[in-house]
Amino acid sequence: DTYEGAPVPVAAFLATASKAAGFAGLLQLMFVAFAGTAEFWTPIFAALSVFTMTVGNLVALQQRQIVRLLAYSSIAQAGYMLLPFALVSADQTVNKAAFAAATTYILIYAVMTLGAFAVVIALTRESPSLLISDFAGLVRRAPVLGIGMIVFMVSLGGVPPTGGFWAKFFVFTAAISRGGLGPWLAVIMVLNSVVSLYYYLRVAREVVFVEPRVERPPASPALVTGVAALATFAILAIGIYPELLAHFPPLSTLAGP
Repeated sequence: DTYEGAPVPVAAFLATASKAAGFAGLLQLMFVAFAGTAEFWTPIFAALSVFTMTVGNLVALQQRQIVRLLAYSSIAQAGYMLLPFALVSADQTVNKAAFAAATTYILIYAVMTLGAFAVVIALTRESPSLLISDFAGLVRRAPVLGIGMIVFMVSLGGVPPTGGFWAKFFVFTAAISRGGLGPWLAVIMVLNSVVSLYYYLRVAREVVFVEPRVERPPASPALVTGVAALATFAILAIGIYPELLAHFPPLSTLAGP
């Protein structure tokens, strides 16, 4: 309700910058400041992760309004980002993998969610209701925005070759290497990702296969279109060349275990 009631740029800020900053702070607390006692919190983070991703996805399935869909999607994505915190153990190799997975997920999540909201902002003036059906035929009306929305949706769903695939892959492999509860958490994450594809691909289908209601392109500010285009390029570039992540300064300088 907060996302839907707020102006779309504010909703975008809540879904990206504030959430990314919160998780970045949590990373430093759990993997650095409280590294010696972090294992105490792993069952709590495991429960929070499973509950958050499952509830977020199940409620998102029922949404017809794009901002509400992205809001509940954001809740589910938070569940995926919490999963690495449930992997902390005495094994420093596992901890490093979990730290890297969480950091990577936060970065890629921020880019693909910001891009998706940029497309939503572009349609706000002509379609204030912002129903999923308002995105009908967008790829024909505004190819940059339409292609971008497709990329963001499949990336959020974890489909290759997008950055979102690698974000989930790194979390998955870290969970598998953890042993114990880790593989079970990995399976739950995969099942949730499959469920999420239903509503993400529903948006993509609307963008590609449904006839547009109007033929003219939306009156999108150049800056908004530019943000969507840049985010699209970044998500595809990371998806095709994940090695790029190793050269991103924050990933190489953040303190890890």
